[in-house]
Amino acid sequence: MSKSLQIIFGLLLFLVSKSQTLQNYTPVRNTGATYASINSTGNAFSTWRNTGTFPQDDNRSDFQDIGFDFWYNGIRYTKISASTNGFID
Repeated sequence: MSKSLQIIFGLLLFLVSKSQTLQNYTPVRNTGATYASINSTGNAFSTWRNTGTFPQDDNRSDFQDIGFDFWYNGIRYTKISASTNGFID
Protein backbone atom coordinates (compact mmCIF):
# COMPACT_ATOMS: atom_id res chain seq x y z
CA MET A 1 0.00 0.00 0.00
CA SER A 2 2.85 2.35 0.79
CA LYS A 3 4.35 1.95 -2.67
CA SER A 4 1.01 2.69 -4.32
CA LEU A 5 0.64 5.89 -2.30
CA GLN A 6 4.13 6.98 -3.27
CA ILE A 7 3.37 6.46 -6.95
CA ILE A 8 0.06 8.34 -6.71
CA PHE A 9 1.70 11.17 -4.77
CA GLY A 10 4.48 11.38 -7.35
CA LEU A 11 2.01 11.55 -10.23
CA LEU A 12 -0.12 14.17 -8.47
CA LEU A 13 2.97 16.23 -7.76
CA PHE A 14 3.49 16.71 -11.49
CA LEU A 15 -0.06 18.00 -11.89
CA VAL A 16 0.26 20.74 -9.29
CA SER A 17 3.88 21.77 -9.84
CA LYS A 18 4.51 25.25 -11.22
CA SER A 19 7.12 24.99 -13.91
CA GLN A 20 7.86 27.28 -16.82
CA THR A 21 4.78 27.94 -18.93
CA LEU A 22 3.89 30.24 -21.81
CA GLN A 23 0.50 31.22 -20.42
CA ASN A 24 1.52 34.73 -19.36
CA TYR A 25 4.24 35.33 -21.94
CA THR A 26 3.88 36.99 -25.32
CA PRO A 27 6.85 36.48 -27.65
CA VAL A 28 8.04 39.68 -29.33
CA ARG A 29 10.30 39.82 -32.37
CA ASN A 30 11.14 43.51 -32.05
CA THR A 31 14.02 44.27 -29.69
CA GLY A 32 13.97 48.03 -30.20
CA ALA A 33 17.55 47.97 -31.50
CA THR A 34 18.30 49.07 -35.04
CA TYR A 35 20.58 47.07 -37.29
CA ALA A 36 23.63 48.91 -38.59
CA SER A 37 25.45 47.10 -41.37
CA ILE A 38 29.24 47.18 -41.38
CA ASN A 39 29.54 46.08 -45.01
CA SER A 40 31.24 49.31 -46.09
CA THR A 41 33.46 49.76 -43.02
CA GLY A 42 34.12 46.24 -41.72
CA ASN A 43 36.89 43.86 -42.65
CA ALA A 44 35.83 40.70 -44.44
CA PHE A 45 37.58 37.47 -43.62
CA SER A 46 38.78 36.52 -47.08
CA THR A 47 41.01 33.54 -46.34
CA TRP A 48 40.08 30.52 -44.26
CA ARG A 49 42.00 27.59 -42.85
CA ASN A 50 40.05 24.39 -42.61
CA THR A 51 40.62 22.53 -39.36
CA GLY A 52 38.22 19.65 -39.91
CA THR A 53 37.25 16.91 -42.31
CA PHE A 54 34.48 18.92 -43.99
CA PRO A 55 35.52 22.18 -45.69
CA GLN A 56 32.23 23.90 -44.80
CA ASP A 57 32.40 23.02 -41.10
CA ASP A 58 34.85 23.99 -38.38
CA ASN A 59 36.51 26.59 -40.57
CA ARG A 60 38.61 29.35 -39.01
CA SER A 61 39.81 32.53 -40.65
CA ASP A 62 43.41 33.56 -40.90
CA PHE A 63 44.50 35.92 -38.12
CA GLN A 64 43.72 39.61 -38.56
CA ASP A 65 44.87 42.63 -36.57
CA ILE A 66 42.34 44.00 -34.07
CA GLY A 67 44.00 47.41 -33.83
CA PHE A 68 44.67 47.40 -30.09
CA ASP A 69 46.36 45.34 -27.39
CA PHE A 70 44.06 42.90 -25.61
CA TRP A 71 45.55 41.50 -22.43
CA TYR A 72 44.17 38.24 -21.06
CA ASN A 73 45.74 36.25 -18.25
CA GLY A 74 49.02 38.12 -18.66
CA ILE A 75 49.24 37.44 -22.41
CA ARG A 76 48.99 40.23 -25.01
CA TYR A 77 46.79 39.54 -28.03
CA THR A 78 46.81 41.78 -31.11
CA LYS A 79 45.12 39.50 -33.66
CA ILE A 80 41.93 37.46 -33.83
CA SER A 81 40.66 34.52 -35.82
CA ALA A 82 36.93 33.95 -36.33
CA SER A 83 35.27 30.57 -36.61
CA THR A 84 32.26 29.66 -38.77
CA ASN A 85 30.80 28.21 -35.57
CA GLY A 86 30.70 31.65 -33.98
CA PHE A 87 33.68 31.77 -31.65
CA ILE A 88 36.75 34.00 -31.77
CA ASP A 89 40.22 32.80 -30.92
